[in-house]
Amino acid sequence: MKDAIVVERTGKVLAVRVRWAGSSRERRRGLLDGPPLEGDEGLVIPGAFQVHTFGMTYPIDVVFCSRAWIVKRVVRNMPPGRISRPSAARYAVELTGGRASAVRVGDRLVVDQPLSDQPLSER
Repeated sequence: MKDAIVVERTGKVLAVRVRWAGSSRERRRGLLDGPPLEGDEGLVIPGAFQVHTFGMTYPIDVVFCSRAWIVKRVVRNMPPGRISRPSAARYAVELTGGRASAVRVGDRLVVDQPLSDQPLSER
């Protein structure tokens, strides 16, 4: 876990400890396999156009982005036991509930991640 996700328009840091769900299993399980996110953590799920919170016990914010990291949709404080509407997205960024409060559709996220940490399909 490392690096950062920042909103280009505002400079607001959404996450400084970022995990990538690289395998098919990691993408399916998302946050179900670990402890709740801490305030500065995030999970990037490549290829996710929809997420669910079944089996979770806490709300999350989800930012859906295009391949160029343009925000297509923001779901704020998605409660446990829900499924998001489908979106035309390339990435889903899961964050602590409330963390994406100032993110707007059309914003661009800047994702600072070393190439060696990216899944092969993203290089």
